[in-house]
Amino acid sequence: MTFFFKASKNSVSIIIILSIILLSHNSTVQSVAAKKHHSVGTSGSVGTQKPLSAHFIQICCAWGNKLTNGILTYQVHGGDSAARQAVFSAIQNWNSKLTGVKLVEASRSSGGDSTTVAQPDIEVSILKSLKVFGNTHHRVPSSLGGNSRLMIGGLSQDSFDGNGFLTHVKITIPTNLLSDNIEQIAEHEMGHALGLGHANFVGDLMFPIANFQTGGISQCDVNAVLEANQWKLSSSDTSMSPQMPQVNYIECR
Repeated sequence: MTFFFKASKNSVSIIIILSIILLSHNSTVQSVAAKKHHSVGTSGSVGTQKPLSAHFIQICCAWGNKLTNGILTYQVHGGDSAARQAVFSAIQNWNSKLTGVKLVEASRSSGGDSTTVAQPDIEVSILKSLKVFGNTHHRVPSSLGGNSRLMIGGLSQDSFDGNGFLTHVKITIPTNLLSDNIEQIAEHEMGHALGLGHANFVGDLMFPIANFQTGGISQCDVNAVLEANQWKLSSSDTSMSPQMPQVNYIECR
C-alpha cells in the first residue's frame, strides 16, 4: 500500500494511496491503482457483488491459520522515538477497537551469544525516505485538485500463501514528507494489514485520499475487518477452518 503526498501551492496537502502487492506463491509483484481491490491469490477469491450503498469499504483478503490463536505479531524498525511512538499509538488504536484479534509486539529470544527476533506477522520499517518501482512522482487528476505532483509517502507489501491467505505484511513509512501524519498513515496501513481495501467516501481512514480532516478508525472500518476475517472473528464455531471473505465490500451507513 503506497501513500502519496500531494504538493500544491494553493491547496491543502493531501495523501493518496495506491497499492503494491507481493504474492509469495509465485513471486509476482503487481501495481494496483487507487481504489482498486487487492488481488488475493490463485485459489481463493473474494465475492464479486457490486456495491449498492453510496458508502462502502472494500474487503481485500484474510489471514489464515496464523490467526487461529487470535494474535497477529508485529515489530517496528527504525525511526526516532517520536515516529516509533506514533506507530505504536496507531497499533494501540486498532487494539482498542477490535475484539477477537490482538496486535502483539513480537518477542525477542536469546540464544547463545546472540539475540534473535521471532519472525513477526507484520513488520513496520520507518525510513527517512522511500522509493518504489518506476517514477516516484504522479500527476493529480483535475477532479482531485488539478495539476499537482504526488510524492511517495508509504508502502505495504503483502505476502500470500497458495490458497490466497495473508502470511506476512511489510509496511514502510518514510518521515521526510509526512512527519506530522505518521500515526494516520500507520493506522491506514494497519487497516490493509488486517484485510481491508479502500473506502469510496471522503473522511474515512481507508479512503485513498487522506487529508487533515480524515477521521480515525470508524465502526465501519472495524466491521470490515470482522467481515474480512469472519471465519475467526465473526463465527461462533471455534473449530471453523480458515475461509476467504464471502463478500468484496461492506456497506457503511
